[in-house]
Amino acid sequence: MPTHYGRPGVAPETLHAIATERARYPTLTMKAFAQHLFDQGIYRGRSREGHAVPVDHSRLRRWLQQARPQT
Repeated sequence: MPTHYGRPGVAPETLHAIATERARYPTLTMKAFAQHLFDQGIYRGRSREGHAVPVDHSRLRRWLQQARPQT
């Protein structure tokens, strides 16, 4: 029985790419960093309407915390 419901997590390769970019740009705000990931094509989320959008900053913050033990 799964304990997690909702959206699946991000692929480990993508998580590593996000963590690497964060190390390169540590002073960007989360919103600006999400836009940077979008502009560079590293990660693009999807809106409910199906349009590509930058990842939500709270989700991005969780991913970075998740990546911390791996880096």
